Amino acid sequence: MTQTEFDLWMEFEAKQDAILGAFAAGTTEMSAGRDYIAFVGGYANTVTRLRLSGREAGDDETVITPGKHTMQLSRRGGAVWCLFDGTPILHASDPDPKKIADRLAVIGGYNGNQIIHEMRVRVAP
Repeated sequence: MTQTEFDLWMEFEAKQDAILGAFAAGTTEMSAGRDYIAFVGGYANTVTRLRLSGREAGDDETVITPGKHTMQLSRRGGAVWCLFDGTPILHASDPDPKKIADRLAVIGGYNGNQIIHEMRVRVAP
């Protein structure tokens, strides 16, 4: 994949730390602190934000509750946003809209007990 615009969607269950990411060509380490990150229920299910090139943007009170949920990270038209259960919850200007993303990821761990039921990717034609 070599895209500037995409949608990464997942259906999941978790206790905390639902994290979707996109990583630029040349980024050697895929982690929750690099490139394009959306996280819901981070920091022990207390923080929901975007992290763009290491800078946190947006803030929402959404937390993860028991059961299945959906989450989407989108990058289009110079903006980045996150949807949770079909509702837009975070939005920010893209700090580098021409940066090419070549990898997408669901990042687990952080004692989140994440279970991924389905993933979908849509890229610009």
